[in-house]
Amino acid sequence: MHPEQMAFEAAIRKNWDDDELRLVFSDWLVDHDQPEEAERMRRWPEVREQSKKWLEDFAHAWRERDETAA
Repeated sequence: MHPEQMAFEAAIRKNWDDDELRLVFSDWLVDHDQPEEAERMRRWPEVREQSKKWLEDFAHAWRERDETAA
């Protein structure tokens, strides 16, 4: 693995929600012939938000079910 890629990945692990860092890394990945990984990095913010929404909806439905059963 390229040292710059290792540095980007370490920085992302430390700053998990830094979308700007992910976009810079995705550009780097494209420049280094890794377009599929670049696309995954670009999509991460959207996927993260969808996951949060799903969890919120699930928790809400679970609470409603418990309230109905009580």
